[in-house]
Amino acid sequence: MMKTTTTKIINTILFLLFSLPAFAGTAVNIPIRSTTVTPVGLSSNCELNVSANTITISGANGTALSASNPCLIGINSFTSSVAAQASFTSNVTVTGGASSQTDGNLWGITEANWANKMPMFIGIITDGTSNYFTLSRIPVQYAAQVAVDATDICQLDDTSCDGEADVMILASGLTLANWVNAPITQVAWVAATYATSGNAWTFSEDTNYQVGFNFNFERHWFAFPQAQKGAASGTHLLANSGTPPQCSTENYRYNINRHSDVKIDVDYASDGGTDGSGAVGTLLATPYARVASSGSTTIYDQLGKVNGATTITGDQELVGTMTEDQSYVTLFYVDSNSARSAITLAMFSNGSRTLGLQCSYTAYSSF
Repeated sequence: MMKTTTTKIINTILFLLFSLPAFAGTAVNIPIRSTTVTPVGLSSNCELNVSANTITISGANGTALSASNPCLIGINSFTSSVAAQASFTSNVTVTGGASSQTDGNLWGITEANWANKMPMFIGIITDGTSNYFTLSRIPVQYAAQVAVDATDICQLDDTSCDGEADVMILASGLTLANWVNAPITQVAWVAATYATSGNAWTFSEDTNYQVGFNFNFERHWFAFPQAQKGAASGTHLLANSGTPPQCSTENYRYNINRHSDVKIDVDYASDGGTDGSGAVGTLLATPYARVASSGSTTIYDQLGKVNGATTITGDQELVGTMTEDQSYVTLFYVDSNSARSAITLAMFSNGSRTLGLQCSYTAYSSF
């Protein structure tokens, strides 16, 4: 019995051994995990530094990139859903400041100083043959279709990247129409501010934020400046043909992740001097516009609490709405009949006033 069993085992092994050549020669598609391609969004031997308002992408420890010392980054393929690898063999630079390679581009902000540091995002765009680094205010990720037409893309020294989702390719001499709908993979970021003098961007590493080839921006809250995204001077509220009130405490911060999901956190408190006026709605500016989808309006219940000198007293429940492509939240309160009622600027007349809220929305669809 033992001999018969052993013979069967030996015969089976011999059959498999002699069958292997025939098996290996057939058109069998066996998916395997590649160990040579860097995972999408991750890099090897790539470093980002900022000096004298110039962003430089080099090899690790500042070494010059070359054919024997390339920066390797996993990216989304141009033609399929599998990972590809971008290789850069020479340093890449982009300058900030007046009369630079980036001045004159607004990337969706109001033409007003943005003195608080914001995240600016660096990706890689590919056409399947060539790969270039990109710069934008939106963290495009996962093969996003970023451009409807060539007006949504610019290149070094252009001054036409004024849309919030516009992307600058860090190269020159390109035919931009050829890059419409090309996939972009988010790989790095840098801190930035904007000044109207010289229409200039200032880039920095800022060790507090730990910028570079990482996604550390996701764990930071950034201060949203006043008079931006349509807000009136000295406030985060839009004038809306009236006069927005001012508070002695006006804190506004925001967070954004690689998928462009945005969180805002607002704390307004106490009479700051200027009273609100005008029978017009109270509109709170946001750092990014809401994603364009189907013309829908999102209703945010229980955003927080609100107080004014008249009508909205006693910590009324705060409600808001936000429509696609808008860069503001329209504020309402829940009245005594549990109905949603508009908050007008005039309701913030002389007296105590508070406005506290938190909400989240998607700024740009990455899928």
